[in-house]
Amino acid sequence: MRISTTFAALLLTSSVLLAEPATIQRLDGQQVTGDVTELTATSLTLARDAGPQQIPLTDVLEVTFAVESVDPVGPDAVTLTDGTTLQTTLLLTGNTATFPGPAGDAEPLKVGRTSIRSVRFSPLDAKVTEAWAELIGRSPKEDLLIIRKGDVLDFISGAVGDITADEVAVLTGGRELQAPRSRLFGILFADRSRTASQTFATVTLTSGDVLVSESLQLGDAAWQIALKSGMSLAIPRGSIRKIDFGGGRIRPLADVPFDSSASTSPDPLFPVVWFVSRNSPAGFGPQGKPLKIGSTEYPHGLWMCSNAVLKFRLNREYQKLQTVAGFELTHMDRMPDYAPQVDFVVEGDGKELYRKTFHWNDPPETLDLDLTDVRELVLKVVSGSRQPGVLEFFALGEARLLK
Repeated sequence: MRISTTFAALLLTSSVLLAEPATIQRLDGQQVTGDVTELTATSLTLARDAGPQQIPLTDVLEVTFAVESVDPVGPDAVTLTDGTTLQTTLLLTGNTATFPGPAGDAEPLKVGRTSIRSVRFSPLDAKVTEAWAELIGRSPKEDLLIIRKGDVLDFISGAVGDITADEVAVLTGGRELQAPRSRLFGILFADRSRTASQTFATVTLTSGDVLVSESLQLGDAAWQIALKSGMSLAIPRGSIRKIDFGGGRIRPLADVPFDSSASTSPDPLFPVVWFVSRNSPAGFGPQGKPLKIGSTEYPHGLWMCSNAVLKFRLNREYQKLQTVAGFELTHMDRMPDYAPQVDFVVEGDGKELYRKTFHWNDPPETLDLDLTDVRELVLKVVSGSRQPGVLEFFALGEARLLK
């Protein structure tokens, strides 16, 4: 179902939509709930029982609204050069791309041809998802018309002209052709210069569209959003599912390259198979499973065996390391027999930032460590059990670096 602008305008006459019920995830890990009544370039205001609460955006990671999903406005997956993704219907005439706007805007949106990065006409499935990701990761000098042949994606290089509802014009090999739109999987346009302006927030709509904004404000009738690609949108209230302020400021620790060559087996007679695993306990295959720390499962983080030593080059880019630290309890049923324990140590440029002895049944600990001016971050899990290495599995849940 599409929400029309007219219908949204009628809804706005109700006082119910004078505020947007939401959950605020703060950078310190705490959550706050309330009605969003104002959002400016620097702060967010919540209406709460105790009175209005103003929160600086520098303290906000994410805002999630209690809204229902709606159907996208079209079948084409369009990506702009600023990273904005829209499920819409793309037409291209000359240097102007036209498509229905998000949230069912009555007037179609128009953007310059050079603002379009790619368009996919067919849905993804497991057999071609990786191939599509590889193709659109390229920086081609010519436009690529992408064709699916069974479970393989192939392409033709050329210069794409107009895109109508039925055909795509292309100049290739000195010939002008009209390719049936229904036979194309997608198009990757020749390398475009990326938008240089700073991202303010990434906005996910109820339709699944993702807007990369350089400014965002909550007005009386709509959200006013300026995209990095240059478009300005008025999105009706109730059409936003999530606002992410963390992009660029936060990086999962598991995504940062590290050197583990200094790791050593806690028992020389029994070599360690895995010293570290990203986002899952070691040994569970590509599908993995969540990390279990205490009574909580974490889909992201690091699993480490005792005597693991991980070195990260941060180059003074980050200010904090935030995580939940504790024994990884996937094999908890066996741990009482061995009573494993480890020392967990965090060092920054050779200086000890944190050290604590953890027993297998100790509660997890929330860490918020200062990394100001740290060039090299080192994590160590030191064996401390009577039987070194046996079930000495430590984990960091939702470990992240903050700029």
